[in-house]
Amino acid sequence: MPHRPIPTPIIHRLLLLASLAAVTACSSEASLPQALPRSGNEPVATVNGRPIPRGVFEVMLGVTRQEKASEAEATGQTAQPELTEADHQAILDRLITLEAVVQEAAKQGFGTDDAFLHELALQRDTLIAQRFLAEASKKIEIDDAAIAEYYAQLPKHFEYDLRQIVTADEASARAVIAKLKDGADFAQLASEMSQAPEAANGGSLGWLMAEQLPTTIADAVRAMQAGTFTDQPLQTPQGWHVVRVEGVRQLEQVPLETARAWIEGELRNQKIQQMIDQMRASAKVEILAN
Repeated sequence: MPHRPIPTPIIHRLLLLASLAAVTACSSEASLPQALPRSGNEPVATVNGRPIPRGVFEVMLGVTRQEKASEAEATGQTAQPELTEADHQAILDRLITLEAVVQEAAKQGFGTDDAFLHELALQRDTLIAQRFLAEASKKIEIDDAAIAEYYAQLPKHFEYDLRQIVTADEASARAVIAKLKDGADFAQLASEMSQAPEAANGGSLGWLMAEQLPTTIADAVRAMQAGTFTDQPLQTPQGWHVVRVEGVRQLEQVPLETARAWIEGELRNQKIQQMIDQMRASAKVEILAN
């Protein structure tokens, strides 16, 4: 389960770094016990004598690499981008800025109230859970048979060539249906009785997927065959609809090799969710207040 890219606005970066600082700081005032890093404590810089640990710097290098890789993937680039000396300097500058802001906040007594410490503990627990699940995801093996089975069960998608007649009230729509049952031409009736914009074109909507239609109409259309019309009026906020299906065609399925990575991710997420559900089910829970 790959991590989502970390957002880049400065406030999000500051929040991320503040969380990291809380986990790695040697002099935390938080009441919860915290493990301290065994390596990466050597400073890359100091601000007013307080060190910025190399471990935090390395974490930010990793975050930036991930951001650049995501940007490259989005633009179709295949080569993994390398960080430049300018990237390293920009990261160090952000860490120095963060430390200066944190020190000033500490001078003003910020960050010692209970609400803040509880929020900090929640962020720490969330980060631990995310990292734990990410590592667990890497160990999950998804075989070709599972991918093929999932692919075979993907829903088929269809397009429908539609016409419609829209009236202001149910009685008028039922009158339309009666005329159609008596053999009236749908396109001619649409031009005469429909209040929809496409009336001048015989009520033609062209080819549409059911997902593009209001739910009431989509449900009816999925059950219809080419050459049939709805025998009951369908109501939407736009009015009362009588719909005719002129044609139906199945859309081409995405090739298996194209869908493979996405399917593997979905199956991996399913297994992770099963792990989470099992952990929750086996936990002894006692709810004391809400």
